[in-house]
Amino acid sequence: MASSGGNTGNVTVQLRGAKFTPDMAIRLEKPGLDTVVAHKLFYVSSAEVYITLNLNGAAVGQYDVVAEKPQESATLGNGFQVLAGDAGTGLSSGNTGGGGAFTCTIVNTGNDHRLEKNYQYPASVRLNQVVPITLQFGNGGLVDIPAPTRLMVSLGGTPLALEAKDVPKTATKNCC
Repeated sequence: MASSGGNTGNVTVQLRGAKFTPDMAIRLEKPGLDTVVAHKLFYVSSAEVYITLNLNGAAVGQYDVVAEKPQESATLGNGFQVLAGDAGTGLSSGNTGGGGAFTCTIVNTGNDHRLEKNYQYPASVRLNQVVPITLQFGNGGLVDIPAPTRLMVSLGGTPLALEAKDVPKTATKNCC
């Protein structure tokens, strides 16, 4: 199945291939219908770029991925699928297209309500014990979301740090 994204906003796509340049133009074409031009291109290397497409209102269906530079172009037929955008239902994608000169991987990053979160922590902790808390997050939607930020607060005043080594050695918690 080709890479996909929803037609309700911006979608960022990773392209892998060869001969990419920072000044190339990339677009999606649906023969006889729509053309969606990438409005942002982030050049990583001659084998990898990221593009952002505004798919808001784009016609649903398969699109060719076209990369052009002054002297040459390459097309990945049916390399991307525009889907009807979700309303935060938790749909996700991450499919890889195949064939042609490119492999496209969707990097879905929708709106804040599409940010899926998972916290992992022990059910109980002894006094003055350093314990790990893991926060996992990902995009459950079909369009980009702003870079997520979260604030973790200890309501009881227990020190928090990103690394165990950064917890103050003199940190204690007054109990009851």
